[in-house]
Order: sequence, then structure tokens, then C-alpha cells
Amino acid sequence: MSVPPKGKFSVPKVPPLRSSGGYSYCFASRRQVRLGRADDPETEVRYRTFVAEWLAAGCRWPDEKSPEAVLTVQGLVDAYTSFVGQHYRRPSTGKPTREGENLGHAVVELLELFRDLPATKVDALVIKRVREAMVERKLCRRTVNDRVQRIQRMVRWAAEERLVPPSVHHEVKLVSPLKPGRGGAHDNPPRMAVSIEHVEAAKRHLPKALVALVDFMLLTGARCGEAAQLASRHIDRTKDVWEFKPPKHKGEWRGHARVVLIGPKAQAAIRPFLREEPDRLWFRPCDVVEAMHAESRKRHALARRAKGQPLWPKHMARVRSKRKGAAAEVVPGTEYTTNAIGHAIRRACDAAGIPRFGPHALRHAAASKIYAELGEEAAVATIGHGSPIISRRYTTAARQALAVRTAKQLG
Repeated sequence: MSVPPKGKFSVPKVPPLRSSGGYSYCFASRRQVRLGRADDPETEVRYRTFVAEWLAAGCRWPDEKSPEAVLTVQGLVDAYTSFVGQHYRRPSTGKPTREGENLGHAVVELLELFRDLPATKVDALVIKRVREAMVERKLCRRTVNDRVQRIQRMVRWAAEERLVPPSVHHEVKLVSPLKPGRGGAHDNPPRMAVSIEHVEAAKRHLPKALVALVDFMLLTGARCGEAAQLASRHIDRTKDVWEFKPPKHKGEWRGHARVVLIGPKAQAAIRPFLREEPDRLWFRPCDVVEAMHAESRKRHALARRAKGQPLWPKHMARVRSKRKGAAAEVVPGTEYTTNAIGHAIRRACDAAGIPRFGPHALRHAAASKIYAELGEEAAVATIGHGSPIISRRYTTAARQALAVRTAKQLG
């Protein structure tokens, strides 16, 4: 939309209503606009309508409007990326969410194929061609649908901002999501709960702090990102069952509250890592690395002492001075991310020779265990889902086992 020309005043001047010889008129850009008889009640309505349209047009006549640059798909993506960086922020911290990163992945094929296409020319065929390119790259059906929906949201935002006509959005939203088994996109196998035997095998190859985190997620059903935020400020330890309120969680943007209840077993798992400083995280990579190095130094010192070759401090200083490149520059962080914890668990799985699983599989395992022992209502209340329908996705294995037991008894 064009804007009023900048002049001496920032507020555009409204053409005043005049009358002469029984007729009303006004001047706009030195042109006379006749509005009808002065005694006609509709004249005032026509005057207000003209003023509104005049201001909306940027105080210009149609033949005086300066030609506007054509908005391309690249320009639309840049404008929407800037909007996403300002709009999608966490209410608790004000930091940007990962929506900007997800948008960058979603528009890769769109920019490769239609970077210089005018945004007004984007239609259902364009979106379908982009979707075909995603399928050709072997993306799963759910990922393809998510990325197409992000592109559709981008076009809807452009229509709201009057960057493109509303008809462009109506055309783009005609593209429906891919259904299972159609469109050529494959479906990844559903995420299932990990067995307790595999968890115990992986724990043998994890540091003590990560073992405690794994036990905490398995006993409480907390998400990995929530467990990494454990700190004294967010935990109420005045009751028998502790209440942990993570400041950042999945439903935060919806205004939902999240409370993770910590029972006696989970308390025992994390108690050795408790810190009284209110804002200090209980589990930090720098602490884990330092503990691993201290244990390694102690082990090597005992081995050298047994051989009669003690390792003096100057020897350790010389070893540290010889470190070069990335090994000397790596500095452990002060907070864990979901990716870091997942990477550590997958490495432990490889070391144990078991199938890989991620941190979220522990949440599935917790939900399945609660469902099998206490029922569906307990699983929904503990896991924190807003609907039992979502919790049923986490308890597929438990429900199948229940069906097998029922068939054996009654079938």
C-alpha cells in the first residue's frame, strides 16, 4: 500500500468541504471534486467517502501514483522472515523461537524454483510443484505437509498486510495436505516407547549426570527440554511431591501452565545434583565435562602410581599446552539442549550395541508404564496433555499388550 507523501507536516491535510451557488465541492491536488447540492443529506456522506478513499490512496489521484516495485517471491520471503523474527518469541524470555529456522527449511524449494516469480502469480500449481520437489528429496509426508502449511501461512500474512491480493491466499489454500499412501511421500515408522532393558544398557555408557536426567524423564514423563531447565528457582520442595514449573515449555505460547510432579524416586535420582543457587542449572555440560576429566585424571594417576611413575602438575601443564586446533578451542556450555542430550544418548546406544532411541522415547515409555499400571486418566494427568487423544499416541504399545492379555483370557 502506498503511503502519503512526506511534506512539511506528518499528518495529511484533509480537503475541506466548500459550497457555492447551492452546490458543495472540495479541492484535492488542485482539482475540484463536485459532491452535489448543499442541501442534500447525501452530500455529506459522499464527502466523507471521498476523503476516506483519498487518504487510503496516499493523497494522490490514480494517474499521479508512482509505480511500485513488483514484489517477488524472494522479497515476500524476506519480509515474512523479518516478521517471524519479531513475532514468534517466547512470552517468558522474549527470545525468538525456532519458527524462523523452520521457515528457512520450508522455503528452500520455493526459492530454488520460483525466486524471481511475482508474488501475485503464486497459485495452487506453484505450491504443488514445490511440494513435488520436496517429495523428490525423500522428505517424509508429515514434513512435507508441515512445510507447505508454513508457505500457506506466509501467503496469508502477505494478504493481511495487503502485499498480495486476497485471491492469492484463496488460491494457495486450495492445496490440501497429502494423505497416507498418496502423493509419493513415505511415512516414517511411528515413534514407540523404548524398552527398559535398552535404557539400562545405554545408561552404562552415560555420565552420571545424564543417567540422572534419563531416570528423571523416565519417572516423571517430562520432556527433554523441560528436564534440562531444572533449577531451584523453578521447583517447590516444601511438599512431599515436588512441583517443577519449567519457564519454557511446549504450550507456553498458548498460555498453558506446565507442572511436572517429582515423586520420591525421581527426587532420589536428581538429589545428588541439587544446587541451592536459585538460577544455577542443576545439569550443565561444563560440570559434566569437568567431572569426567577429574575422574579420568584420578584413574590415570592411580595407574601411574601403581607403576611407580607419578604424574606431576608440570606434566599436565605441558599436555594442555600441546593441544591444538578444535580440541583447544572447545569450551563446554552452561546449559544442555535437547539435541546435545539426544546426541549423547545415541552415542551410548551405539556403544552398547542396541538400536538407537531419542530422549522423547523416554516420555513414551513413561506414559506406557503409567497407562499399564494406573490407567489412561493417570497417564493423561501425569504427561500433561490437554486431550486423551494425544496421550493415546504415547500408549500404543501398552494398549497392544493389554489387548493381547485380554485375548488370552477371554478370546
